Amino acid sequence: MNVNDVEISWSVLKNSGYTRTTELGQADVILMMTCSIRDGAEQKIWRKLNILKQYKKKRQRNSENLPPLKIGILGCMAERLKSKILEQEKMVDLVCGPDAYKDLPRMLAVTESGQTAVNVLLSLDETYADVMPVRLNENSPSAFVSIMRGCDNMCSYCIVPFTRGRERE
Repeated sequence: MNVNDVEISWSVLKNSGYTRTTELGQADVILMMTCSIRDGAEQKIWRKLNILKQYKKKRQRNSENLPPLKIGILGCMAERLKSKILEQEKMVDLVCGPDAYKDLPRMLAVTESGQTAVNVLLSLDETYADVMPVRLNENSPSAFVSIMRGCDNMCSYCIVPFTRGRERE
């Protein structure tokens, strides 16, 4: 799901004129796709956020002609821990749940004025069927295809219905 979500998010951003870089020093926006299925995945994001927070402060001090670095959390962890991410940690400029990727360009525009942008509303009908994912690895013989989004099963051990919403095809 994360690879598919990244490809959908990147498609939305690319269609809005954003360009991608793999060089941290060239980035004006860093977006991290997250997972909440296991605690280890969340802990990895918290560690990365602490590193990026320091990098953001250092960049602010050392660069006069670069725009402020924006950091965003996307995906299931954003959905599940929105309050903690925003209120307790104050590390991010943008929090975007798995049903709000189409809103990323607007949210990034909101952050330009120094505000925090948040959209974690779960949708009853968003499937991204109208978004053509941009392949991250164009040479790969495999691709990810969404069969459905969300889940209605409500298994006692599973977080998917709470982070990705109700099942929709």
